[in-house]
Amino acid sequence: MKLSNSKLVSLTIGVLVGIWCLAIFIIAGHFEPALQYSGGITCGLVAGALSILYLMVYRNSPGSQAVEVGAISVYVTNCYVIAAMVSNTVFVLTGNGGFNKFLLLWNVVIIAVYIIVILYVEKDAQRLSDQLDRTEQMLSNSIDISGKLGAILGIVEDNEVRNRILKLKEAVDYSTNITTASTLESEKKMECQLDELMSLLINRGDLSAVKDKIREAEITWKIRGSAGSSRR
Repeated sequence: MKLSNSKLVSLTIGVLVGIWCLAIFIIAGHFEPALQYSGGITCGLVAGALSILYLMVYRNSPGSQAVEVGAISVYVTNCYVIAAMVSNTVFVLTGNGGFNKFLLLWNVVIIAVYIIVILYVEKDAQRLSDQLDRTEQMLSNSIDISGKLGAILGIVEDNEVRNRILKLKEAVDYSTNITTASTLESEKKMECQLDELMSLLINRGDLSAVKDKIREAEITWKIRGSAGSSRR
């Protein structure tokens, strides 16, 4: 079974918190009664449970294109768990591990800081994820046009037609590949013209009609190029 990063980190945190609890019981086992360190143990378990809940349920990853940003939330979570375990260990070993106001106040503070930081990280991750989705959507039209031209090249037989299609594909490949409001109409028109051209070639339509359709596509792409270069 392949584990995702979130599941792997969650499993690691769960194991570490379990080992930590066992170590606290062993180290502080001479305390009587057990309530003298039950507060520290409980707060440590809460930190582990909260971090695992976030990683498994609420964490938002912007995807493989932004691994570094996605790793920030994991890093912050690890820091929070370590801070909780270290601080609660200190409380236990100094004889203040019961449910006293200082222990509870400190744990509430680090939980609050963790939540605030995670909210900011999640906001940035969501913003980046939306931005990547928009960019991918903007790039898709030109990629589809280039793909259509490649498919046409695969079936065309006439050398003159092939050369014109190849030249048009090069123009598409080397032009700006970002779709804007000013280029969208031309791109949609171009796709329709290429579909019609493909149909003509498959059905072995008249060569002059094929050349006319190529000329229409060439003009459309020039208009699209002018609109793309003048965008602001």
